[in-house]
Amino acid sequence: MKELTLRELCEMYDVSRRAVQGYEKHGLVSATGRTNKGYLLYDESAQQTVARIKRYQDYGFSVKEIGTFFNSTPQAQKELLVEKLNELKAKKVNTEKCIDEVEKILEKMYSCKVEKMP
Repeated sequence: MKELTLRELCEMYDVSRRAVQGYEKHGLVSATGRTNKGYLLYDESAQQTVARIKRYQDYGFSVKEIGTFFNSTPQAQKELLVEKLNELKAKKVNTEKCIDEVEKILEKMYSCKVEKMP
């Protein structure tokens, strides 16, 4: 994998420049070089780190929490993941409850049946 400029990195991983700057501020990733025109470059390891950060953000971790996670022992990482899993499961239950309630409102107030998604 070739080194990417900041712009290419942002496009490839669908992150903003500000997000990458935030990752850098928290010490999660850093540029690994510069082009002859002075553009920042990110190597394969930095690219994989950005992808990993994005994945953990999808799980609901903040950038600060990701920093803590990355710098934790395997046991502490496991505990953080279990905690996050429980939070996600609770959100899922609440979301499903809200969906059911909105469907009932639609049926009751507007006599319309909402097709369930697969």
